[in-house]
Amino acid sequence: MDEMKELVAKFVTGVYKEYFVNKNDEYIMKNLISYDVSLFGLEAAQWIENFKIISEYSQVDQFSDDIYCVTTRIGLKNTSEISEIRSEYRIDATTLCKNVDGAFKICAIHVSGTDKFTFDKIPDEVSDLIYKTVLDFTYDVIFECDPMNNIFKYDPEKYKELFEVDTYFVSADQWFWHMCTESLHPDDTEYLDIFRNNDIGKRIHNKKYVINCDIRIRNSVKGYIWVRMVVVFIPNKSRSNLHKIFVMFKNIDDEKLKDLDYITKSRTDYLTGLYNREYTKVLIDEYFEKNKNGSGVFCIVDIDDFKNVNDTFGHITGDELLREIAKRLNNAIGNNDIIGRIGGDEFVVFMKNIENEETAKSKIEHILSSMQFEHSEQNNLSCIRFSAGAVLYNTDSDRSRIHETADHNLYEAKRVGKNTYRLTVL
Repeated sequence: MDEMKELVAKFVTGVYKEYFVNKNDEYIMKNLISYDVSLFGLEAAQWIENFKIISEYSQVDQFSDDIYCVTTRIGLKNTSEISEIRSEYRIDATTLCKNVDGAFKICAIHVSGTDKFTFDKIPDEVSDLIYKTVLDFTYDVIFECDPMNNIFKYDPEKYKELFEVDTYFVSADQWFWHMCTESLHPDDTEYLDIFRNNDIGKRIHNKKYVINCDIRIRNSVKGYIWVRMVVVFIPNKSRSNLHKIFVMFKNIDDEKLKDLDYITKSRTDYLTGLYNREYTKVLIDEYFEKNKNGSGVFCIVDIDDFKNVNDTFGHITGDELLREIAKRLNNAIGNNDIIGRIGGDEFVVFMKNIENEETAKSKIEHILSSMQFEHSEQNNLSCIRFSAGAVLYNTDSDRSRIHETADHNLYEAKRVGKNTYRLTVL
């Protein structure tokens, strides 16, 4: 702990000594930063007996240059009590302090977690009712399973509201196999591995009782919808087996689709639908990290004289042509390759698993010829042509050198007359 944190911890220690031991609540009032601060749990009437502090532990977190949060656990002993009743108590307290001209002032205090007081235990049946009521308001569908006694409960009507399908499951096994074969999206079936006996045993042992995941469930009206599935494994008292399992579903389809749409938009170019500059780089970097012995072609493609196209036809037509070019580029390369728009009229084509120069040239020539077309408008004709700078790379090559070489090759292709390409083997 650095010097300033030690000082603020010492200050807070003094605050609680004055309050709990010396009953001097004026000490706190004198050290408040203002009279509008929050004081929770500090009621002198609770501490009229005589106490001494028998243990104290503080952790200090610095929120800003002058704001500190001190969380303190205090052990108190009642020195006036002679009876057999337990006389030691634990206090949890949080103090927010500010350094004002070298002196600490209190911004807020919250005292909690005291075990000086006892509370009436809610009867189990009432507790269960409250718990289930809360769950009913929180989730759309709830399954409750007692695996030891083969008891399975759920509401078929609520299930129908969510999934638009009539069901009547008489056991957890029946529901599980329906999920596997009729309901869950094939790409999400791995999430049901949490119900394997070995996995459940490990979760009980490691006290990891709650799992939540977003999955796609078949809906007879909408196709697949996104739901949040929360599974709670409740062990028996000895933690040797399961007492109950709760499986809860909440419809998050609208929320999830908005999130996915946001992610897609943040990764793609708004005009062409291709990957944008930033995400193109991310995907290429990921490929290099995961494939240490890969090879292929990194290619920068530029539209020849695109400024003249915009000047002749206008930017609206220019945008339409960019969309057409992106479509042709998409159709010209493999599904596993990467295409991105990295500038106004500049694209990156990242092709994988190409090992020799002849194949590389053939691929580049196919792409350039596939992209070429003519555009006519108001008696004006423009031939859309392209230049490219390319590198036949290995994934152990320096990535910055690959990009610099491709950029230089593009410059050379433009310099010798455009509508061509240059390729370097690294």
